[in-house]
Amino acid sequence: MNIFIVEDEYWALEELKALLMNYQQDHQLFFFDDGEEAYEHALRHTPDLVMTDITMPVIDGIELIRKVKRLYPVTECVLLTVHDSFDYAKQAIDLDVSDYLLKPVKRHTLEAMMNRLLRKIADRKRQEFDKQLWFINQQIVNPTAANTEMFFDEALFVTYIVLGNWKAPIEDDYTIMQELQQHTEGWLLALDKQRILFLNKTEVITKTLFQQWSESGQVHIATVKKAKQQRLGDAYQQVQQLMNQHKLFGKSTFITEQTPAKFVNISTLWDEVRVLEKSLRNREYTSVAKQLSILREQIEYSQPTQRVLRQFLLDMYYAIWFKLEQSTSKVIRIQHMDSHYAALDSLLTYKELRDWLQQLVEFIIKSLDDKELAPRQLIPKVKEFIETHYADNITFQQFADDHHVSLSYLSREFKLQTSMNFSEYLTNYRIEKAKELFENGFTKTVEVGMLVGYHDPKHFRSVFKKATNYSPKQYKDLQQKTRRE
Repeated sequence: MNIFIVEDEYWALEELKALLMNYQQDHQLFFFDDGEEAYEHALRHTPDLVMTDITMPVIDGIELIRKVKRLYPVTECVLLTVHDSFDYAKQAIDLDVSDYLLKPVKRHTLEAMMNRLLRKIADRKRQEFDKQLWFINQQIVNPTAANTEMFFDEALFVTYIVLGNWKAPIEDDYTIMQELQQHTEGWLLALDKQRILFLNKTEVITKTLFQQWSESGQVHIATVKKAKQQRLGDAYQQVQQLMNQHKLFGKSTFITEQTPAKFVNISTLWDEVRVLEKSLRNREYTSVAKQLSILREQIEYSQPTQRVLRQFLLDMYYAIWFKLEQSTSKVIRIQHMDSHYAALDSLLTYKELRDWLQQLVEFIIKSLDDKELAPRQLIPKVKEFIETHYADNITFQQFADDHHVSLSYLSREFKLQTSMNFSEYLTNYRIEKAKELFENGFTKTVEVGMLVGYHDPKHFRSVFKKATNYSPKQYKDLQQKTRRE
């Protein structure tokens, strides 16, 4: 807070400086030896508390308070006087003076008065700020219901911030909110967990600050300057449209009114979609996995905005769906398709997008009638069977019996599509899972072996070393060394 101390006697002013030293850490203290200088400073900096001597040349304390109150009626004022008289008390009441202290000022009396008034000022400011936030919220969320248009005659920087993605999970220790709260002259409104609106009279959020924030996590920032005589609700709509238009997927974005529209050429993506649809139609699932990887790489290379990506993926699904229904004469429906597409707003990386695409294709495959699938069309379900039950004592015969197909025919098709037999694929998957457990801090070899389906520790050690060229102990030691480096 801004605290003005006005005293024309040199030693009295020095004594006040010493008595108020403890307040300088949390507040801005300004000391003046005449009322005129204090008033000139008040024209540039709003005082929250004015403590002034009464008897001074040029502008005395009574006149100074009168002038300050005309500028800032809510400023708390205190008179310093050697006179304990009714006349000064009456003038103090007329000017709505908060208190007056008799000189020489005693430390405990001064501190008690300061603490009381500072609490009063803080409470008033908090109430005013809460009221302002309420009006801001009314003007941006429901502008027609706002009774009073705040900031209409002021120019403001309106900044819209999205942390990660529209619905991405946010870590508890995210610091952007805390950093913005330090700017006491701004207004900070959390629209939800991911979205923040920040209003400030100066341009606080620069590209340099944005780059610093981007190093800690994905963040998207759009800023417009609200002109004088412009409604705040209109400025909010403008900055929201900028965010929707320019926000990138998987990469932080800094957006201003001068940011040009991004052109994304997605024509080459449709070539890959056609190949993907053909692979699905012909049940060539090895090719499907390859096409998904190519598609994801090309999407990342094009760096689309979130809006373009969402529309492309929706069009892709309907194009594949239409072609498959035409070619198979089957009704293809994916349950909970809306929620699957809504999950796009929670994704942060292209790795997560790859998993999302894989799940979409699995939904499409699953929507086909399993009973009519030939053995070569069951291979994705064999993989799913292994990935779900790898910790159990499973066999290929068990899967073949459950799906009423020939084991020999299914084995040939599995080897054709994966270049491995069932046992090799299962072993590779189990060893990869064991490596993940070691990397995540599991230390007991026997425990890890049981978690991935090996109940004989000696056999697990043998298989692990054959697959990785390391014994489990050597692999754990290597991981610990890597973490230390």
